[in-house]
Amino acid sequence: MDSLGQRILQGLNYSVIGMSITISSLIILSLLIVLMSKIVKMFSDKPPAAAQGGGDGTKQLAAATQAQPVAGTPPQSSAPKAAEASGAVGAGVATGELIAVITAAIAQLTGAAASSFRVVSFKKTGQSVPVWNIQGRNDYLSGKI
Repeated sequence: MDSLGQRILQGLNYSVIGMSITISSLIILSLLIVLMSKIVKMFSDKPPAAAQGGGDGTKQLAAATQAQPVAGTPPQSSAPKAAEASGAVGAGVATGELIAVITAAIAQLTGAAASSFRVVSFKKTGQSVPVWNIQGRNDYLSGKI
């Protein structure tokens, strides 16, 4: 029979071997992931459309949320020109489509008709807190949760 000390040493030996195998396999997997991403970047000619900001989802959303003109309202042709002049337009997204999406979002959030206000310009601001965090705070404060 083995003594208690030998059993403890054997258990520690197995624990160290198991942990070292686990850590080494995780290191190998992370290196493989980095290598595969470099290989994919090397063979791809251009980045995916979603990364460029002009994916089909943006165009479909803008087309779906674009409101029909209301009789008696002034045309909104000056809004895209003002936004383009200020340099606030993201690459690959049409200004008119983006203003239509912003207008629809404001109308949905406030409950007002889209013809009751006019989006003239927009500016992207830096954001340090994730959007889901801000929305959770707003829901909590408005009593929805």
